[in-house]
Amino acid sequence: TNRMAERPSQPDALVTWLHGLGDGGDTCKRLELEHGAQMPWIRWSFPDAHIGRISCKKCKHLPSWFDMCSCDNEPSWFDVCPGLEEAVDQVHAMLADADKDGVPPSRVVLGGFSEGATLALLAGLTMRGRESLAGIFSF
Repeated sequence: TNRMAERPSQPDALVTWLHGLGDGGDTCKRLELEHGAQMPWIRWSFPDAHIGRISCKKCKHLPSWFDMCSCDNEPSWFDVCPGLEEAVDQVHAMLADADKDGVPPSRVVLGGFSEGATLALLAGLTMRGRESLAGIFSF
């Protein structure tokens, strides 16, 4: 017989997508529209970054997860961008909230684009004392 696996009544997995510099969470919701019906066990999250001053964009105020000190193609990995540590803490808090809501890290995929990709990688790889994420992706 060809039987479908029983689907949970509530999503028991999470995909959190962090947008790029100058964008918002709404710009990424097409991912859920394109793939959500095929994966009803997944809850999708597209948080918005705060509006902040971006040093490398002549101090323009844009939606950003942290201040980008340099827009050079060869960033200095030794420079700490203002707000980066706080942004990582914010993502860790989102993941802790998901865990409290019944979605453990092992059922979470964290991803992002551009600035959001940087944050997804850093936050996902620095989850001290926590269970590993199901996955991290970046574009």
